[in-house]
Amino acid sequence: MKTDLRRLYVANALQNVTKQMENSAKKQRKQSCVEWKMTPKKELTQSRIYDLEEKVREKAIGMYKAYTSSFFGRNEVPELKLNWDDVEIYPSEASFKDISVKTEEPSLIFKTVFHNNSKAHQKHNLKTELKRSSFLESSVTEGYTRGSKVDLSLQIPRMMMNCAYVKSKGFLLETVEGNRQVNDVSWVIEDFIAVPELTSITVRMKIKEKENKYEFTTKKGFKGQVKATFYNKKQEKIRTFSISTRTVIHEYIPPEMVEEGDRGITYIKIKGWCKFKYDVEREIIID
Repeated sequence: MKTDLRRLYVANALQNVTKQMENSAKKQRKQSCVEWKMTPKKELTQSRIYDLEEKVREKAIGMYKAYTSSFFGRNEVPELKLNWDDVEIYPSEASFKDISVKTEEPSLIFKTVFHNNSKAHQKHNLKTELKRSSFLESSVTEGYTRGSKVDLSLQIPRMMMNCAYVKSKGFLLETVEGNRQVNDVSWVIEDFIAVPELTSITVRMKIKEKENKYEFTTKKGFKGQVKATFYNKKQEKIRTFSISTRTVIHEYIPPEMVEEGDRGITYIKIKGWCKFKYDVEREIIID
């Protein structure tokens, strides 16, 4: 009898302790929840560059998992290879908006002073060689990539076509940022400077440099299907899925960046900027 009472007492004690622990845990969870709700959300800056290769891969893996779990009850993902050969790509002409800051102040490149302290004329040979660079920088701020590549070819803005220092008629953006093309120009000045007696002559060279910056908008169209093939460890083909580029674009890219065209072509809108810096005038001053 005493043994049964003792067991009943221990059981009641354990039950009370368990209830106390559960109540304590509920209270902690409630406090934690209140504290979390009071924590202000951080503003996240979302990139407007979407990796189309990654999105096709995500779609393919989702299709493969649904297939294997339905038929084999498995969820692991083997090696995946994508084939874009059946996808047609349609580039479009870009439009440009000039956002340049107008600065054409000449900068002094060098200054040389010839002194003639004698009572006879002197003739000095002035020879200098100068190497200057014009460059083009460009970047994509909104659009897509395929892996790390952009591969976007654009024409030179029409307002730059008559500039003698811009040698090419187009430029290529290979990556989202850091695109830079440089054109080096070397030129030589050679002349004789006559300096009268007891006179000093100063020779200065000035160059005006100009910078043009443009915002551009364009779009690139896609039509067709990507072949997504899964392989086992022996490189034997398991299954191939055909994934519509139109479906992927509409599922993963914001609607304001998507445009439907004729003949089943789906376009992704692209924005960015480009900057040209070059010489516009060289001046030699002798006084």
